[in-house]
Amino acid sequence: MDERQFISEFHAEKKPLSDEISPEELVFDKAIKSEETEKKKDLLQKMINRKEELKSKIKGTKDEEEIKKHKLTIKRLEELIEKIEENIKGKDEKQD
Repeated sequence: MDERQFISEFHAEKKPLSDEISPEELVFDKAIKSEETEKKKDLLQKMINRKEELKSKIKGTKDEEEIKKHKLTIKRLEELIEKIEENIKGKDEKQD
């Protein structure tokens, strides 16, 4: 007689993902999100500094083409700054 052994497949009960998240994972997730917020704040500060830098360049130049270029860049930076500020504000409100 063959000495084969039959092993049936085991199907574990599937739980919803929300039931499987431990408190440690939640804390870790919040830490990651907090780090992302800090990176966004750093980026925001760099953009604000760049905007101020361009404003001072506009004051120091007489080339109209250069002025237009800087003003366009400032406008784009202001739009991005606004979006990032809204994003940060939204993330902070969700964490509280």
